[in-house]
Amino acid sequence: MRLLLKRTFLGLGILGTLSAASWNTIRQRRWDVDAISREYIAIGSKRETKDEAGTDLLPEIQELMEKITSSLESAEKLRVLQPLDELGLYRLQWMQAQLRAMAFNLQSDDSKAEADFDSYCAAVFDTHVSPDYYAPGIIKKLHRQLEEALETEGMGLGQGLTTAPVSTGGTLFEKYTKFRSKFTIPEERYETVFRNVMADVDVRAWNHFDLTDCQLQQKYIHDITHGAEAWCEPVKDRKLTSLMTVNTARPITAEKAQQLAAHESTHHFQFVSMQKNVFKQCPEMEVEVSPGPLDMVLEGGAEVAVDLLYPTEERRNHLIRSVLPKMGRNYDEHLNKVDKLLQVDSITTSLWRAIVAVGRDFQNHKIEKETAREQLVNETMRADNSWPNIAFMEQWGAGYLQTYSWGKHLIKTYLEIKAKENGSTVLHEFVEFTKTPQLPSVMHRYVEKKAPAGWTGLP
Repeated sequence: MRLLLKRTFLGLGILGTLSAASWNTIRQRRWDVDAISREYIAIGSKRETKDEAGTDLLPEIQELMEKITSSLESAEKLRVLQPLDELGLYRLQWMQAQLRAMAFNLQSDDSKAEADFDSYCAAVFDTHVSPDYYAPGIIKKLHRQLEEALETEGMGLGQGLTTAPVSTGGTLFEKYTKFRSKFTIPEERYETVFRNVMADVDVRAWNHFDLTDCQLQQKYIHDITHGAEAWCEPVKDRKLTSLMTVNTARPITAEKAQQLAAHESTHHFQFVSMQKNVFKQCPEMEVEVSPGPLDMVLEGGAEVAVDLLYPTEERRNHLIRSVLPKMGRNYDEHLNKVDKLLQVDSITTSLWRAIVAVGRDFQNHKIEKETAREQLVNETMRADNSWPNIAFMEQWGAGYLQTYSWGKHLIKTYLEIKAKENGSTVLHEFVEFTKTPQLPSVMHRYVEKKAPAGWTGLP
């Protein structure tokens, strides 16, 4: 009885503080979300039809952001009487984050250049990269691991092992490129090899994703002026269809073909899943905001999918039985190095942490352009003619780099916790994640509560 009275008085206390606007919010809660969505879509349409993205849309964006903030605050106050349903909350939070990114992107180049790394990531990608993630001690540890991995040739299948040094001298980068060059795909075989890997990824994906009535088109170009190796985007006016463009002018290695094919194909799976599951309930999500928080979900998620679609042993077997033979060379002498190739790839993938660190210092104006270029080579094993490079940082902002690396780490940790709680697999949780992508800040808060201490460090 006391508990009932207490709740009654609590309810009367809340009722006593309600304004007419708050009562209107209660009566029209779901309608408000749909109305805000229509305003949001209208802003997106205005932005797309403008010849130049100007700041004249900023007042409208700011007004709608204030309306969303007010709705979220009212929902919190009124949660006892009429809680905002999960879908409504989900939509409002996404629109709020997307509008924040849109407002930042519409600023002048000078204004954007003044933003530091943390501010940029918060405004555009709805995230904060933990400094522990790219701590100098972690980078040094990865460099030591790479140095040790390149000390001897042998490691792998147990046949024909040798202990000959990879290089009698040179920098770590020189040793790395010398070893990896053995697996570079010949230019004349590039398309053949890549189509073979794409077919393998397609088979793997059909086992997990709903790809009925979908199509992934492939286009091969040879453009030395274009910095990217490949990219995938939805085909406008054609539902459930994506186009992957592969640039054969950018040489890649055998294991990189697997990574690239799996990553870009996953974008197609993500686009299709959102069209089938998200856009009907959340039409505002069709408004493209790039760079924005959805980019982090897409890029980080695609990197997670690479490991899920290609577990190490399966990746190794596919390299030996299919990829290397398609490269048209006698690779028998290198078979005992395949495990090492994957080991080295794993280490240099982790060195994306160093890429984030270089990008942060470059965006914060702590290092000049040439220094950043040198650090990408010496710290991250990325030559200036590869990707990512300085040109990418200047075009997209150094903060975009963290979407691949920190985005992967955050999403992977989030999915691992979900899988443990639900008694499922990370792959199953990833497929579900593509149907209801979560905001980076929402995932971060969830992981902070659930993950063990030190989750931002090396596994």
